[in-house]
Amino acid sequence: MRRIVTAQIIAIAAVSLALTAAAIACESAPTAPSPTSEPTATTKPALPPAPTLTPTLTATPPTAPTQTSTPTESPIPTPTATPTLVPPASSNPSGLGDDQLEHLRQQLLDLINSARRELELVELVLDDNPTAQLHAEDERANCFSSQWSSNGMKSSMRYTLNGGLHFGDLLTNGSSYCPHDPLSYEYQDLSSRLAETHSQTMFPEYRDTVLNPTYRKVGIGIAYEEPNLWVVQLFTTSHIEFPTIPSIDGGTLTFAYRLINGASQSDDSVPSAAVFYDPPPYNLTRGQLARTSDGGLGQRIAEIRPNADPGSYWTEDEFEDELATCPDPYDVPADAKPPESYKIDSELHDIAQRACKAEPETVIVPWITSDVEPLPDGGNRVSTDLSSQIAQFGPGVYTLAIWADIDGQSQQVAEYSIFLE
Repeated sequence: MRRIVTAQIIAIAAVSLALTAAAIACESAPTAPSPTSEPTATTKPALPPAPTLTPTLTATPPTAPTQTSTPTESPIPTPTATPTLVPPASSNPSGLGDDQLEHLRQQLLDLINSARRELELVELVLDDNPTAQLHAEDERANCFSSQWSSNGMKSSMRYTLNGGLHFGDLLTNGSSYCPHDPLSYEYQDLSSRLAETHSQTMFPEYRDTVLNPTYRKVGIGIAYEEPNLWVVQLFTTSHIEFPTIPSIDGGTLTFAYRLINGASQSDDSVPSAAVFYDPPPYNLTRGQLARTSDGGLGQRIAEIRPNADPGSYWTEDEFEDELATCPDPYDVPADAKPPESYKIDSELHDIAQRACKAEPETVIVPWITSDVEPLPDGGNRVSTDLSSQIAQFGPGVYTLAIWADIDGQSQQVAEYSIFLE
């Protein structure tokens, strides 16, 4: 899920576009073109713009396992608990009228589909999942722009709690600085600013998200508080369904899935799936949020494979994976000072992006041999013993990720977060 922040003030000079790799590590940041005009200060010099684009860290699909012995069973499961998302307390959390909000959403959807039509791609439909809008309202209410939320959750966690069952790629746009003198700025109309937001997402570094042929829906969230405009886009796939929703009970992860809309797996009996772990989320301060980059899926702690065929056995029990080292807001002191200008906001995000260039950490991931039962009408029912991992990592968020082949391209099609306490 990616973070974008559009230039909202006339810039004195060009700013750097921060870009994180869309894999398990981060790449170098490209340079942005000169920012376009946005609200201009009428009583003092224009401020530098807020930071720009930050794409999502996405996990690599699992490699096909080779036959080996099964890992050791471990006890002590942990009961589940599902938190509740609380929307910002306001009679008008978006800062926009209902008609204005719907008009702006439709404008952005039209811009997205216009770009997709040029490449003869499937047009997206507006997703009614509220994750994008609630996140934009959270950013406005708490004056920040990040892929993390003020309650410390990643976008995959929020998407699950709002009923999402697919894979979502998040783009955010806004600022973590809110001036105390908003009336000292002249404003470009919101329609023009929204068009500028879209034009930034069409830079070569980021257009792959907007123009990903596997996406079918986009959730659009928009919020406004002079002079800042927050825009959140959540692009989602639609290639999987769950006859049995993923859950963990007694240390065992169970789920049943079926691939749809042209998605497939090279071996129907081998789920291309993994489990990731994040510590329990808690509230973050503006100072912490302003120093973030991307959340990703957490630490990969288990790779799922079926029982070996009769007369055969698995040849490996674990493999090496690279854990991305982009800044984690929980590593930032809670009393870190929030940005006091657009320039400082931009600098903080640039620092976070540069930190993503560090070498990823190598971790050992166990293969977890699972019971895989074919469903009568296609798909699989999977039962995986995670008690050893739960005993090791404890309470937190365990996210199931599933990959599939779509038009010859490996694509993540699901991420479902399960909260354990």
